[in-house]
Amino acid sequence: MNFGKKTAAILIIVSAVLLVPGYSFAQDSLEVSGQAKEDTIQQEAAEQPKESVKQGTMEESGSNQPVEKVTKPVAKILIARQESDFKHAVALQTKKLLKEQNLAVECIDIKTLKKKVSKKYDAIVIINEVRAWHLNMHTRQFFDKLEQSERKKIIMVSTAKGIDWKTKEKDIDAVTVASEMNTVNEIAETVFKKIALLVKLD
Repeated sequence: MNFGKKTAAILIIVSAVLLVPGYSFAQDSLEVSGQAKEDTIQQEAAEQPKESVKQGTMEESGSNQPVEKVTKPVAKILIARQESDFKHAVALQTKKLLKEQNLAVECIDIKTLKKKVSKKYDAIVIINEVRAWHLNMHTRQFFDKLEQSERKKIIMVSTAKGIDWKTKEKDIDAVTVASEMNTVNEIAETVFKKIALLVKLD
């Protein structure tokens, strides 16, 4: 008898729910399903890694146009030196300073200078000796074939008995020094600063 009453009560509750206007089990099912789908999409979006903007690829302003990364060409420096302990030391120290700036440096014996094409270099350093008030023969031969427009990239360091010697070469940045080993670093620093101006180092 108690069982019958409980069954009757359940039937009455179910009937009352079914009689509620606009109520639908299907509607509840769709709403629940739709909510679950929305929750899943939001969860997937949260788990999706954010797209990183690579430097040089997209503008920070949000533009979708690709931006080409401009790479400044590496400056090429040629150092030609006459053979002596002093000149060799100046060349090596100058090369060291230039390498620290990631510049391309080529060191050669001055005897092979005339074979070089000046247009391939952004700056040319010549370390030579002046004898009887005349330039080294190999330096002279190089200057004879040098175009006027190329002369401004030349930095010439000359050793002479009289440091007041001045070159007659026009448009050449020339320095006259004494062959003293305790001045190597100072001279190399001077040459480096001149090159920095030529190649426009930052």
